[in-house]
Amino acid sequence: MKYSFQIQEYDDNTESLVVCIKDTPFDDFLNSFFEIDGVPFNEPLFTMIYEVKKGIREYEYFSGNAFDVEIKKDFSKISTDYPIGQLSECEIKTEELFEIISAYLNEMKKRYK
Repeated sequence: MKYSFQIQEYDDNTESLVVCIKDTPFDDFLNSFFEIDGVPFNEPLFTMIYEVKKGIREYEYFSGNAFDVEIKKDFSKISTDYPIGQLSECEIKTEELFEIISAYLNEMKKRYK
């Protein structure tokens, strides 16, 4: 899975760092997840995923504004009641989800010291 970060500028002269997922069958779904819940709740999600990865917890559940995330050691399921295209859920390797959120947090620190 390829991803990058871009600055999104808004009409009110504000900006935010957004995640852009590429080369998956569910790019739009994951990009919507990161925009709506993944970015605003990045630190709690990071902590939950870290604890599952390290075996501190066996399972975590996150409920955001529009998406839910079931975090397990190998795979995490992201779901929504508001389908994006034809998708209302997808699975992602927990390691990949952790990597993207971790990279996002590092990018935020670099850009907004």
